[in-house]
Amino acid sequence: MSNELVLAKRESFGNVTCDFYKQGKEVFMTRTQIGEALGYENPAAAIKDIHSRNKERLDEFSTKRKMRQVENGREVEREVILYTAKGVYEICRYSQQKKANDFYDFVYEVLEALRTKSHSMLPTEELQQLRAVAMGKNADARVIKANNERARMIMETAEKFRASLSPEAVQSMINHATEIMTGHRLLPDPKIESGKTPAEIAKELGTNKQVIGIIISKLGIRPTVEQGGKNEYAYTFLGQALNVNKE
Repeated sequence: MSNELVLAKRESFGNVTCDFYKQGKEVFMTRTQIGEALGYENPAAAIKDIHSRNKERLDEFSTKRKMRQVENGREVEREVILYTAKGVYEICRYSQQKKANDFYDFVYEVLEALRTKSHSMLPTEELQQLRAVAMGKNADARVIKANNERARMIMETAEKFRASLSPEAVQSMINHATEIMTGHRLLPDPKIESGKTPAEIAKELGTNKQVIGIIISKLGIRPTVEQGGKNEYAYTFLGQALNVNKE
């Protein structure tokens, strides 16, 4: 965290310009500007007098810093007394000026605005980086979700047809599902040389090839054999099971 004292905000209270300086999480105002805002004829001396009468309390909330400021058209460096927010509130409490309560409320509102801004805003570059990371994570999450859905459908299909499928077919489907989810197959695929077209699969299941085509499409299964313009499915889904059972 930076220890540099920087101008965080400049606001007007009536006809008085009030500068709010920030160092880390603490906010400060100068003794002179506090006195001017409260309407004292001799601002610095008036606040100094309040401080002297309440020294034990205000010493804790004040500090001395050398600051550059403009006097008579030229920039000079002066030792300045600064008060923290609590110090400003204490001075308002001790002051007998009519503006004290209004100035207290003014300072409170400015500080709340500064705190809200510091909690809700980030530097532009950092914010852009966070957005980019979030977008990337969202895209990755969508891909993962889609893959998990495909894997779930394959597993459900394997369970639904478990009674009519061979163990090799179930093993192959589980491998296919785990590969989609993790990128790795848990077990080696059973070796089967021949394959069947969707029409052949449909005929042996007592359905039509459109239904098989829809299932194959939903599960994202690719043909393992392409011969004579026909797609055959030898290592995945029901075609494999029928081959094994038939043999």
